Amino acid sequence: DMLHYIAVREAVRVPALINVETDLTEADGYTLMTLGVQGLILTASKDDETTRQRIVALRELLEKIHHEEKDTPSLRK
Repeated sequence: DMLHYIAVREAVRVPALINVETDLTEADGYTLMTLGVQGLILTASKDDETTRQRIVALRELLEKIHHEEKDTPSLRK
């Protein structure tokens, strides 16, 4: 399914934006990276501090995955 999704997205040249309403796990992050998602839309909380914490946690997760992926050879190149 992932390969089909990637092929279709690349064929139509539409950026992949995903709405994120809950916290992402590390497995979710790897899936998003594999799918080639270009952007995430975060749902803001009524509490600014909660929203800030979610942004920080998501940034740290994506940075960790990016660094690990950078050090691992890719099949998509």
